[in-house]
Amino acid sequence: ALILSRDVVILDSGADDGKDSGALARELRSQGRSVLILGNGFPLTIMRSIAGDDSLAFVFREPIPLYRVVSR
Repeated sequence: ALILSRDVVILDSGADDGKDSGALARELRSQGRSVLILGNGFPLTIMRSIAGDDSLAFVFREPIPLYRVVSR
């Protein structure tokens, strides 16, 4: 069972090859939400689009890389 203590939004950026990922991530961040990216095979171009002018910080590397979008 998965128990969440807060609202979670999961984006499938593969559905449109990341076309809307950057805009969606910026909108979520403007609402004070955290944006995390699973880095398992995720194209670097889409990760950069999601981060926009912000930076990516490792949350953890194993077993699957997880990044958090953080302000520069």
